[in-house]
Amino acid sequence: MTRRTWSGTRFPMSDPDVDRWKQHGRINLWREKGRCVDWNLAADEIACHALLDLFDRMEHGKWPSRKSLALVKPTRTATGFPDRPAKFANRVMLNFRKSEVADDFWKLDGTAAEVRLTFGLTWLKKLRKAIVDIKAGGGDYAIGPDEAPLWIWWYCE
Repeated sequence: MTRRTWSGTRFPMSDPDVDRWKQHGRINLWREKGRCVDWNLAADEIACHALLDLFDRMEHGKWPSRKSLALVKPTRTATGFPDRPAKFANRVMLNFRKSEVADDFWKLDGTAAEVRLTFGLTWLKKLRKAIVDIKAGGGDYAIGPDEAPLWIWWYCE
């Protein structure tokens, strides 16, 4: 099943169960100004529960799916030091391209305003594991290929 956009472009329908998912909690996505182009992710416990539910819905859904998440600017981060000012993203678009890309597909790009993360099944499972780690207070490691890693951090507020 497909939908048609206002421009007439067709794209696969997003999974309805994913469409019904509601965001809860606080999610942070940032990178250091100037020095490092890597993105960093942290989430509070409530957001971790919600993200685990979202990833389960994505994995078990019938169709590819995408979800735009609102992000918050924290008062401090795990990498926050006075000599390391950060740029914080406002939104992240998660695109699970189920059956449309290789299972090991990963693309992370964007600006400080909005980041896009597109991934296959292998990385969906690794993202899920990373959220479990954040929920347990873990972090300080990256997932994704070397050219576009996503650093995983514990939540600091």
